[in-house]
Amino acid sequence: MSCSRSAQRSIGATPRLPCTRRDCRRVVAWLQSVQPSVQPSVQPSVIVVEATGGYEAPVVAELGVVGLRVAVLNPRQVRDFAKATGHLAKTDRLDAQALAHFGQAVRPTPRPLRDEETQALAALVERRRQVVAMRTAEENRLGATRVALAAPRRAQGARTR
Repeated sequence: MSCSRSAQRSIGATPRLPCTRRDCRRVVAWLQSVQPSVQPSVQPSVIVVEATGGYEAPVVAELGVVGLRVAVLNPRQVRDFAKATGHLAKTDRLDAQALAHFGQAVRPTPRPLRDEETQALAALVERRRQVVAMRTAEENRLGATRVALAAPRRAQGARTR
């Protein structure tokens, strides 16, 4: 997990932390400590986080618990924005800077956090989708196996006639 803060396009420190619950709390504490120094009279309008297949969920939850507004961004949009602004290289530090720049330029709308029941239901729906996809794939494999097994039998039947 990489972090970057941005104020009037000046990029500050970019700490790198593993994505554990304890380190998510450290990120929250870091954001709370640096935000007042960016613009003392203004709270951050939004903290931007790139969607990473669910890995972002713990830090987003921690940020929501302390009342910081968070927008989870589509990685493709951020990458396209970075390319459009001439940033072709891809490193964690540059990604963090691109996210900060995207957040300033686009000003994405933070979405309210889902409650626990909604998150649990969404997880169940996603898992069902995965199981249905696996079942379909297995049925297709089984069908291909049946066709492959039936072909030699048909050929043998034609020879004996």
